[in-house]
Amino acid sequence: MANGDYLLSDRNKIAIRYFGATSNVEWSTLYETLGNPLYQPERFDVASIGDTFILSPRMVNQFWSVIIGPTRTNTTAMRSPSRTWA
Repeated sequence: MANGDYLLSDRNKIAIRYFGATSNVEWSTLYETLGNPLYQPERFDVASIGDTFILSPRMVNQFWSVIIGPTRTNTTAMRSPSRTWA
């Protein structure tokens, strides 16, 4: 996660926000065996940029644009560690 603000003047501010997350999604497939689930690693990215401008002490103009990045799925699926029997 990252946040950044830049003051252009006393009346104008630009703000940038970013959030990224990773997860392992558990899939249920025909090839899954009991106790050995299939995990699919994924990454999510979201960013936004905003501009705030003070027109007068009683009027503020604010604009936000949200950019949703691509959801990245790794093509190599991972299996959970196999159990070993002694």
